Amino acid sequence: LGTDGTIRFVNDAIETLTGYPPAELVGRDVSVLVADSEDEDRPSTALLDEDRATGTVEVTLRTAAGESIPTETHLAMLPPDDGVPFRGTVAIVRDITEREETRAQLRTTKQRYRRLVEQNLFGIYIVQDERIEYANPRAAELFGYDADEMVGELSVFDLVAPADHDRLVARREHVPALGERIEYRDLY
Repeated sequence: LGTDGTIRFVNDAIETLTGYPPAELVGRDVSVLVADSEDEDRPSTALLDEDRATGTVEVTLRTAAGESIPTETHLAMLPPDDGVPFRGTVAIVRDITEREETRAQLRTTKQRYRRLVEQNLFGIYIVQDERIEYANPRAAELFGYDADEMVGELSVFDLVAPADHDRLVARREHVPALGERIEYRDLY
């Protein structure tokens, strides 16, 4: 890109990504490729605002067919020459559609899991290094706390009668490592 945002050169891969032949893009403003978004600045502007010479931004590109493609764009300002501090920007663009789809699936999975755990009729709590790291509302209710009071404040030993502490320690020593197969009968 030139200093004014005009496309000076693109390789042949741009046609595969966007459907635009390289010759059709050279001489046009980069805005022909950047999808309209109130939150997205032009890539070179993102670098200049941060006073950096290089950086990576996520930019949504617009194809010749009008579709949007999420990309990760690595940018570098061309080095100064003959006293000209900014001569343009070089960009390497990578399609991250698959990564974005995976992120969306992960968000959906997390939401389902959270609903399942939060609305469960059973008390569920997670212990890490003897501290309560998570408690669902039902666990908090069963133990007479607010969930926020349990997290980070209580040890698993605070929830178990002192007479059973030795038994708890003994059973914890027999809990299999993460990923190891466990049979419920092994715990009792």
